[in-house]
Amino acid sequence: MITSKSELQDLKRCIVEAELSVDDFKLMEQLDPDGPKEGYFPTGTVTVTYTPTGVARSYDAGGVSTWSAKFERDLNLNKFQTR
Repeated sequence: MITSKSELQDLKRCIVEAELSVDDFKLMEQLDPDGPKEGYFPTGTVTVTYTPTGVARSYDAGGVSTWSAKFERDLNLNKFQTR
């Protein structure tokens, strides 16, 4: 798993603060096949989809990534609201 518990908590907090439903967002992780293996801070991509609009945004994740902060920025800029 690429996403840490704190990143998932950040994701949910951002969604709630934006007055949206957590259930309307789907998260998919894709491990980098050439990256570090389990136990060595695996890397990859996290894709978050807002199901009411179908808008999906992908973020580099793992290691020391800041994908949850980038998600928060995109959410606050309404990038999930319209195509």
